[in-house]
Order: sequence, then structure tokens, then C-alpha cells
Amino acid sequence: RQFGASVKADEIFNQKCTCFISDIEVVLQCCRETRKTLDDPEDELYLQNLEISKIKIYRENLKNSTAEL
Repeated sequence: RQFGASVKADEIFNQKCTCFISDIEVVLQCCRETRKTLDDPEDELYLQNLEISKIKIYRENLKNSTAEL
């Protein structure tokens, strides 16, 4: 159940956000959209984890792209 929910959340997130994420606002918007789609309280935890992991990825990408400049 746990694994399935996070996979589902990830799938929905990726459907809604296929582009390369370069804007934190876009990340958060996508997370909100995903949250709306997965309207299940049990999924709430996975959505929070999804949000945290996507923000982490965003920050990593940001660090890497500024390092290249």
C-alpha cells in the first residue's frame, strides 16, 4: 500500500510536470495538482514526501546549474 501510493503520486506528478523543473513555484504548483488528484488522506504522507524529495531535487539541480556557470 505504502509503496503503491508513492509510486502513484510520482506518476501523477510526472504526468503533470513533464518539463524540466527549473522554478520552485512550478514544483509546488505540481505538488498541489498532484495532491488534488490523489484525494485520499492515506496518500497525504506520500505527497509530503514527494514534495520534500522534489524540492530536494530542485535544489540539487539549482546547485549543479549554478556550479557550471
